[in-house]
Amino acid sequence: MHALDLVRPSTLRASMNILAIDPGKHVLGYAVLNETGVVNAGLISTHIKSPDGLRWLDLGRRLSNALVGCEPFDILAVEKMQVYVRNGARGAADLIDLQAVAGACVMAVSSRLPSNVRILTPTAQEWKGQVPREVTLNRMLERYGKNLNVSWPKARHTQADVAAALALGEWAQQKS
Repeated sequence: MHALDLVRPSTLRASMNILAIDPGKHVLGYAVLNETGVVNAGLISTHIKSPDGLRWLDLGRRLSNALVGCEPFDILAVEKMQVYVRNGARGAADLIDLQAVAGACVMAVSSRLPSNVRILTPTAQEWKGQVPREVTLNRMLERYGKNLNVSWPKARHTQADVAAALALGEWAQQKS
Protein backbone atom coordinates (compact mmCIF):
# COMPACT_ATOMS: atom_id res chain seq x y z
CA MET A 1 0.00 0.00 0.00
CA HIS A 2 1.27 3.48 -0.93
CA ALA A 3 0.61 6.78 0.78
CA LEU A 4 -1.63 7.75 -2.14
CA ASP A 5 -3.94 4.82 -1.37
CA LEU A 6 -4.72 5.86 2.19
CA VAL A 7 -7.13 8.77 1.99
CA ARG A 8 -10.49 9.44 0.41
CA PRO A 9 -12.27 12.84 0.31
CA SER A 10 -15.00 11.62 2.70
CA THR A 11 -12.48 11.63 5.56
CA LEU A 12 -12.58 15.44 5.91
CA ARG A 13 -14.60 17.08 8.66
CA ALA A 14 -17.46 19.30 7.50
CA SER A 15 -16.74 22.67 5.88
CA MET A 16 -12.96 22.22 5.66
CA ASN A 17 -11.36 23.44 2.43
CA ILE A 18 -7.89 22.31 1.47
CA LEU A 19 -5.89 24.10 -1.21
CA ALA A 20 -3.01 22.07 -2.63
CA ILE A 21 -0.43 23.55 -5.01
CA ASP A 22 2.20 21.72 -7.04
CA PRO A 23 4.36 24.64 -8.26
CA GLY A 24 6.32 24.68 -11.52
CA LYS A 25 8.33 27.31 -13.38
CA HIS A 26 5.72 27.90 -16.09
CA VAL A 27 2.80 25.71 -15.00
CA LEU A 28 1.34 24.66 -11.68
CA GLY A 29 -1.28 22.20 -10.62
CA TYR A 30 -3.84 23.16 -8.01
CA ALA A 31 -6.66 21.37 -6.24
CA VAL A 32 -9.32 22.38 -3.74
CA LEU A 33 -10.87 19.54 -1.78
CA ASN A 34 -13.51 19.50 0.93
CA GLU A 35 -15.76 16.95 2.64
CA THR A 36 -17.68 16.30 -0.59
CA GLY A 37 -14.57 15.71 -2.73
CA VAL A 38 -12.98 17.94 -5.35
CA VAL A 39 -14.33 21.48 -5.50
CA ASN A 40 -11.96 22.73 -8.18
CA ALA A 41 -8.74 21.48 -9.73
CA GLY A 42 -6.74 22.31 -12.80
CA LEU A 43 -3.61 23.69 -14.36
CA ILE A 44 -2.37 27.27 -14.37
CA SER A 45 0.13 28.24 -17.03
CA THR A 46 1.92 31.35 -18.21
CA HIS A 47 3.76 32.14 -21.40
CA ILE A 48 5.78 34.93 -19.84
CA LYS A 49 9.43 33.90 -20.10
CA SER A 50 11.11 36.83 -18.37
CA PRO A 51 11.67 38.79 -16.29
CA ASP A 52 11.08 36.22 -13.60
CA GLY A 53 9.11 38.57 -11.35
CA LEU A 54 6.43 39.13 -13.99
CA ARG A 55 6.12 35.38 -14.60
CA TRP A 56 5.77 34.71 -10.87
CA LEU A 57 3.17 37.47 -10.54
CA ASP A 58 1.24 36.16 -13.57
CA LEU A 59 1.07 32.61 -12.16
CA GLY A 60 -0.10 33.94 -8.79
CA ARG A 61 -2.80 36.13 -10.36
CA ARG A 62 -4.06 33.31 -12.56
CA LEU A 63 -4.24 30.99 -9.55
CA SER A 64 -6.13 33.62 -7.54
CA ASN A 65 -8.65 34.04 -10.37
CA ALA A 66 -9.17 30.27 -10.66
CA LEU A 67 -9.97 30.03 -6.95
CA VAL A 68 -12.77 32.61 -6.79
CA GLY A 69 -15.63 31.13 -4.80
CA CYS A 70 -13.58 28.29 -3.31
CA GLU A 71 -12.48 30.11 -0.18
CA PRO A 72 -11.78 30.25 2.68
CA PHE A 73 -9.04 27.68 2.93
CA ASP A 74 -8.45 25.91 6.23
CA ILE A 75 -5.35 24.07 5.04
CA LEU A 76 -2.80 25.18 2.47
CA ALA A 77 -0.43 22.50 1.18
CA VAL A 78 2.41 23.59 -1.12
CA GLU A 79 5.09 21.20 -2.25
CA LYS A 80 8.49 22.32 -1.02
CA MET A 81 11.29 21.83 -3.48
CA GLN A 82 14.25 19.67 -2.61
CA VAL A 83 17.91 20.14 -3.53
CA TYR A 84 19.46 17.22 -5.35
CA VAL A 85 23.26 17.29 -5.45
CA ARG A 86 23.37 15.76 -8.93
CA ASN A 87 21.59 18.78 -10.45
CA GLY A 88 24.47 21.20 -9.89
CA ALA A 89 24.23 24.97 -10.30
CA ARG A 90 21.34 24.91 -12.79
CA GLY A 91 19.38 22.77 -10.32
CA ALA A 92 19.98 25.34 -7.58
CA ALA A 93 18.78 28.20 -9.82
CA ASP A 94 15.67 26.21 -10.76
CA LEU A 95 15.03 25.48 -7.08
CA ILE A 96 15.12 29.18 -6.25
CA ASP A 97 12.81 29.92 -9.17
CA LEU A 98 10.31 27.25 -8.09
CA GLN A 99 10.28 28.51 -4.51
CA ALA A 100 9.63 32.03 -5.81
CA VAL A 101 6.64 30.71 -7.76
CA ALA A 102 5.38 28.98 -4.61
CA GLY A 103 5.79 32.22 -2.66
CA ALA A 104 3.94 34.23 -5.31
CA CYS A 105 1.06 31.74 -5.17
CA VAL A 106 0.85 31.90 -1.39
CA MET A 107 0.82 35.70 -1.51
CA ALA A 108 -1.88 35.64 -4.21
CA VAL A 109 -4.24 33.67 -1.96
CA SER A 110 -3.14 35.15 1.37
CA SER A 111 -6.25 37.34 1.70
CA ARG A 112 -8.36 34.15 1.62
CA LEU A 113 -6.45 32.47 4.41
CA PRO A 114 -7.77 32.78 7.97
CA SER A 115 -5.27 33.64 10.67
CA ASN A 116 -5.45 30.08 11.97
CA VAL A 117 -4.77 28.44 8.58
CA ARG A 118 -2.69 25.30 8.74
CA ILE A 119 0.18 25.46 6.25
CA LEU A 120 1.87 22.25 5.13
CA THR A 121 5.04 22.36 3.04
CA PRO A 122 6.16 18.79 2.47
CA THR A 123 8.82 17.72 0.02
CA ALA A 124 7.74 15.24 -2.66
CA GLN A 125 9.54 12.55 -0.70
CA GLU A 126 7.45 13.35 2.39
CA TRP A 127 4.03 13.33 0.73
CA LYS A 128 4.37 10.68 -1.95
CA GLY A 129 7.55 8.76 -1.24
CA GLN A 130 9.03 7.00 -4.26
CA VAL A 131 5.78 6.80 -6.26
CA PRO A 132 6.57 7.79 -9.88
CA ARG A 133 4.65 10.65 -11.56
CA GLU A 134 3.02 8.28 -14.02
CA VAL A 135 1.66 6.08 -11.22
CA THR A 136 0.26 9.13 -9.40
CA LEU A 137 -1.31 10.34 -12.64
CA ASN A 138 -2.97 6.98 -13.33
CA ARG A 139 -4.36 6.78 -9.78
CA MET A 140 -5.77 10.29 -9.88
CA LEU A 141 -7.27 9.75 -13.35
CA GLU A 142 -8.94 6.60 -12.02
CA ARG A 143 -10.41 8.51 -9.05
CA TYR A 144 -11.20 11.85 -10.64
CA GLY A 145 -11.02 11.35 -14.40
CA LYS A 146 -14.75 11.94 -14.88
CA ASN A 147 -15.14 14.55 -12.13
CA LEU A 148 -16.56 17.70 -13.71
CA ASN A 149 -14.79 19.89 -11.12
CA VAL A 150 -11.38 18.83 -12.44
CA SER A 151 -10.12 20.59 -15.56
CA TRP A 152 -7.77 18.03 -17.08
CA PRO A 153 -5.41 19.50 -19.68
CA LYS A 154 -5.08 17.60 -22.96
CA ALA A 155 -1.33 16.94 -22.70
CA ARG A 156 -0.50 13.97 -20.48
CA HIS A 157 2.66 15.60 -19.07
CA THR A 158 0.62 18.55 -17.78
CA GLN A 159 -2.13 16.23 -16.51
CA ALA A 160 0.55 14.96 -14.12
CA ASP A 161 0.75 18.45 -12.54
CA VAL A 162 -2.98 18.42 -11.80
CA ALA A 163 -2.73 14.83 -10.52
CA ALA A 164 0.12 15.81 -8.20
CA ALA A 165 -1.97 18.64 -6.72
CA LEU A 166 -4.91 16.27 -6.18
CA ALA A 167 -2.67 13.68 -4.53
CA LEU A 168 -1.03 16.35 -2.38
CA GLY A 169 -4.51 17.48 -1.32
CA GLU A 170 -5.38 13.92 -0.34
CA TRP A 171 -2.15 13.70 1.66
CA ALA A 172 -3.14 16.94 3.45
CA GLN A 173 -6.51 15.35 4.30
CA GLN A 174 -4.65 12.61 6.09
CA LYS A 175 -2.77 15.20 8.13
CA SER A 176 -5.92 17.12 9.12
